[in-house]
Amino acid sequence: MNRLIARVVQWWMSLDDRGRQHMSILTAAGMLYLVHYIVYCIPQPFFIEDAAISFAYAKNLVAGEGLVTYPGGERVEGYSNGLWVFVNAFVHFFGVPLWTSAKVLGCVFGLATLPIVFGLMRLMRPNGRGDVALLAPAMLAVSPQFVIWNASGLENSLFCFLLAFGCLRLVKESTHRCFPWSAVLFALLTMTRPEGLMYAVIALFARVLYCAADRRLLPLLTWVGVFLVPWGLYNGWRYWYFAWEWPNTYYAKLGSGRTFRPFSWTSHGWKYINAYFVSHGLFLGIPLLLLATVGVLRWRLRLIVGWLAVLSVLIGWNGILPGAPTWWQPVQDIWVELRVWTIAASAALMGVLVLGRPGWRARGLLWTCCAASVFFALYAGGDWMDAHRWFNVVVLSMLPLMAVGLGVLADTIGKNRAWVLGVPIVAFGVGEVINTTRFAIFPETSVRDIHRRVMYMSWVQERLDLDHVTLLDVDMGAHMFFSGWNIVDIAGLVDVPMARHWGYNKKFIAEYIFEERRPEFAHVHGYWANKSKIPRHKEWRQQYLEIAHYPISGRRLHVGNHIRKDLLVQPRTDQVQVAQFDERLSMRFWDVPSPEVAAGGTIHLRTAWWARQRPHPEFRVMVWLDNGIGNRAVVATHPGFGWYPIEDWKRNEAVLGTFEIPVPEDLPAGEYAMGVVVISSATGAVLPASEPDSTWLPGGWRSPTTVLVVSPESARDHAESDRTAALSLLLDGGDCEAGWQQWKAATRHEDAAWRDGHESEMRSATAACWVTHANSVSERAAKIAALIEARRWDHRLDEVVSAAAPLAEALDAEGTAMWAVDDWEGAYQSWRTALALDPRRSWTRRRAEAARDLRLEIETP
Repeated sequence: MNRLIARVVQWWMSLDDRGRQHMSILTAAGMLYLVHYIVYCIPQPFFIEDAAISFAYAKNLVAGEGLVTYPGGERVEGYSNGLWVFVNAFVHFFGVPLWTSAKVLGCVFGLATLPIVFGLMRLMRPNGRGDVALLAPAMLAVSPQFVIWNASGLENSLFCFLLAFGCLRLVKESTHRCFPWSAVLFALLTMTRPEGLMYAVIALFARVLYCAADRRLLPLLTWVGVFLVPWGLYNGWRYWYFAWEWPNTYYAKLGSGRTFRPFSWTSHGWKYINAYFVSHGLFLGIPLLLLATVGVLRWRLRLIVGWLAVLSVLIGWNGILPGAPTWWQPVQDIWVELRVWTIAASAALMGVLVLGRPGWRARGLLWTCCAASVFFALYAGGDWMDAHRWFNVVVLSMLPLMAVGLGVLADTIGKNRAWVLGVPIVAFGVGEVINTTRFAIFPETSVRDIHRRVMYMSWVQERLDLDHVTLLDVDMGAHMFFSGWNIVDIAGLVDVPMARHWGYNKKFIAEYIFEERRPEFAHVHGYWANKSKIPRHKEWRQQYLEIAHYPISGRRLHVGNHIRKDLLVQPRTDQVQVAQFDERLSMRFWDVPSPEVAAGGTIHLRTAWWARQRPHPEFRVMVWLDNGIGNRAVVATHPGFGWYPIEDWKRNEAVLGTFEIPVPEDLPAGEYAMGVVVISSATGAVLPASEPDSTWLPGGWRSPTTVLVVSPESARDHAESDRTAALSLLLDGGDCEAGWQQWKAATRHEDAAWRDGHESEMRSATAACWVTHANSVSERAAKIAALIEARRWDHRLDEVVSAAAPLAEALDAEGTAMWAVDDWEGAYQSWRTALALDPRRSWTRRRAEAARDLRLEIETP
């Protein structure tokens, strides 16, 4: 540490007064960046929802699951920021929370980018005053696009750092003979985001120009070789691991090219670009870009003025001329095309005219990167996130170029130089402070917004007593990170079949969602309901019902949460009714699986109800406990939790009521009678039971089951006894279903902490039981079904993996043989089953989707 301090002091003393002044101002810009950054760490701890997708993949990787959407799921490259995932996973491996690592890394990479941009500014103005070079870091420090998205949890900070550092090294290497580290940096850039390849091509083109100017070929060949080694190794591994040329997000968003509409001025892409320049007032800075690239000497100033006039007319006017002659109509018809081609020609012309000017290597490189960044925003069709995320990369090159343009203007005017530089910068800073304040108050959808939904639906899972959940939703980040559920992604980002069928083909949706995946939970409403057309399917209307909304603020509720109807409703059978109330309501089932519970615990009650009358009036059920000597507890509840309105009940349906009855902590130990009273919600009158009992309230019904309120020690003994019995059934008796139900009975006696402490052991025992069952049957279909069931309980158990893998391999080979003879149905079923046994087979998934399209006659891009 002392040596480091000594070296810093030595470096500081080696600077002249002007150098120290510049370093001081640059440090101040860094402090300004830190203050701005902290706004999105403390007052507004902002993480964009998509950031949690990267965190979930990093967490799964460190946990040994691999790069999968959910534990036990398929390999899906549902992220587009591979290097960012790996960097965060590396830090998380040493115990650092991913939320912390992302904020720290975003801050560090963002800070490190500022002096790099300062260095690029010095290269762009080799003969100019050094003060202008300080403008770009200061402008980036107050830019919402630069700071917000660095702090968002996404890869933007790393991407900007690598791009800026790569450009700086590329320019310096063109004048100094040294190892081409820029090739390594641009290779890392391609690993950070797919469009990094676009910038790598720009860097290669720049390297060609530099070598042509210097008449040297060897540096170019060396650069290409150094770039190709890490790039080839990484992408070769990707292709082997995921089986697709591009990340799954590309196919879900851009794979068809449907978002690229350059000749539609009202397309999302152009509207996105226009909105940024207008909302930030930077359309006034466009002349500065011309000054930075073209300059003002001799004929150049006249070219700038003329070209700006042409652009202003083409962009500001729609070409409509009332009463125009007939020869004008063809011009009017191609007005948008003229706009687009003129903008493209402007970008190319400015890139050509910068050649040969002072600092042309750095200026030309940054201008090309700036133009390419804007083009990518157009190609991507904009972005759904507020604060113009794609312009995080644009401002990295555009703001330095505007700063250079200001310097050119100040050098040309000479007098009042401070005003020329100061007034625009102050106006820019004030405007950006307003923009960042607005975003801090009304941020874009964050992880915590969706985490509310995860917590609500986790509560629903507890109420429904579900051991496994598959979710159909579109906001993946928080669900992937916090829930552990199986996931079907409507948007297709983390779901290969959905990404490959972005058109939401009706036959595909009917098969994939309603037959193969059959999600228990679904969040479908608004834009994605209209886009996917899922609610238009008859299966949706028949199989799903919307449950109560959850609050997202003091006055607002979030709608669109659905559950599969059969979790609440089952076909009515002809079993003898348990009780009847007022000849209109019948209770068909009553069960208390673990009647021994400690005070402060919970009684688990399962019931089923059938309404004779249509429509049936609303009613409430009151469950009571009474020991006959004045100690009682009462809980009001409703069959179906009130999620399935009584007026919608069908005659052939039995509505389930799974109730958690809390036992008061002060309830004395002893034996308690248990029963129900049904009360009309409209009148408050008791619906009399067919065999009434007056133990607690006239007209009520008393259960033959009694409840024992016992001591905590006794409850623990009952729980341990049931757990031992469950293990015996699973490991010795081979009765897997009964063994798991016995374990569920054990959990009714104890609290959640005790259950969580044994859950993993019991799931592994259940999986082992199913493997034993698979080994005991001779029929192949039964063996496969048992192994698939085993995976549901513990997909990482060695016995499960070793039994399922060879069977999956054989099925994969059978599918290949069927494919060879054009048996699409047989090939698909073999491959689908192989994936169910071993989801790691990403190439099998690719082949299965090809077979699916052929058998369903679906044409995909």
